[in-house]
Amino acid sequence: MSSKTESPDLAKVLRNVKIFYHIPDEVINLLAKKMVVSVYNSGQPVFSKGEIGDYIYVIVTGNVKLHEQEMVIAEMGKGDFFGEFSLLDNEPRSLSVTCTMPSTLAALHRNDFYLVLKEHPDTIRDIIEALIKRIKDQNNKIFSYLKNREKELEELVATKTTELRQNNEELSYALARLKSTQQQLVMKEMLASLGQLTAGIAHTLKNPLNFINNFSLISFELMNDISKTTDEAERNELIQTLKTNIEKVYTHGKRANSIVENMLQHSTTGAGEKQHVNLNELAEEIVTIANQHYKANNPGFSCEIKKNYEIDLPFVNVSPKEISRVLLNLLNNAFYAVEDMRNKSSGGNGYIPTVEVRTEARNKHVILTVKDNGEGIPAEIKEKIFEPFFTTKPSGQSNGLGLSMSNEIVKLYGGEVKLESEVGKGAQFSIFFPPAS
Repeated sequence: MSSKTESPDLAKVLRNVKIFYHIPDEVINLLAKKMVVSVYNSGQPVFSKGEIGDYIYVIVTGNVKLHEQEMVIAEMGKGDFFGEFSLLDNEPRSLSVTCTMPSTLAALHRNDFYLVLKEHPDTIRDIIEALIKRIKDQNNKIFSYLKNREKELEELVATKTTELRQNNEELSYALARLKSTQQQLVMKEMLASLGQLTAGIAHTLKNPLNFINNFSLISFELMNDISKTTDEAERNELIQTLKTNIEKVYTHGKRANSIVENMLQHSTTGAGEKQHVNLNELAEEIVTIANQHYKANNPGFSCEIKKNYEIDLPFVNVSPKEISRVLLNLLNNAFYAVEDMRNKSSGGNGYIPTVEVRTEARNKHVILTVKDNGEGIPAEIKEKIFEPFFTTKPSGQSNGLGLSMSNEIVKLYGGEVKLESEVGKGAQFSIFFPPAS
């Protein structure tokens, strides 16, 4: 209880309590002398549910609420009493009671109550009857409250169910639109990567075609020279040179054919069939294509590319064209990072843009890693880096689907993409694949 104070009017207070209506004044006065008056602040609990009850309380001034956690069962004011069950038993309180405004309460301990009644046994029956009637009234009030509350809850549930049904319909429609938009964006990203591959292959294809054109032209001139010369030694020398040129034309033709085959293999849309893939060979092809494409679209770009391929690397069971898109995306991001770093440093501090491509077999995984020495990725956005539509590039330069799509592709083949980065020291993306069985 709270701080105690004296009250000269406790006998009068008790006479107004229903369970004491028929009690003689002599008994009332004795009970009043046993009572203790306490002052409570607004919001201060009188007792809590589960506490052992040993007091009956009478409200001298103020108000209290009887409640089950946040649910208010009843409110009481001046002249009301509560806690009367403690006069009959010593069981835990069934409800909590809290003052809703500054209040003065008079409390009578059950031991004092029984000491007084022991001296006046004739009053016991009247009090017990009054208590029983009080219990019945309280039970009826609680039952009525709960029935009303049940009806209110049923109405509330019905209303909320209707609202939820409407919200679900709206969400279903919005989700359908979102899926449609996302599919369009993913297709746009795939077509963009297809365009990058094709453009890179075209730049790569120019080199062998230039060789073929040049050696064909020289060979044509040699044939004219052979037809004109009469010197046998000179004729044999020209013929030998012609053979050499034809061999070079054939070699570069095979190279061009290989590039075209790779283009057909890596540049088609849609999901590809799994096959045993050598990541060393795949990486070598895509690094060349990605570098050529980035240079074509970013004049003046230069970058040192380090290649560290593990010999006898186990094969992985994947779609080469889909993993090509993943690697191309990682390389484009790495090239962007080192170019951005070079622009910020303005060539100072001896900065050399460097991208490393590495393969290795470790801990039952085949690992393909792309590492750059760019600015790095801050810790606060690492967890967001694979989220759809998240990008750190300026507006208009990326739709934020590249890494998200790459991550999903790798997962399809039982793999995982891991990021290691420290601001000022670059970023490293490692793809962990299970080896082909």
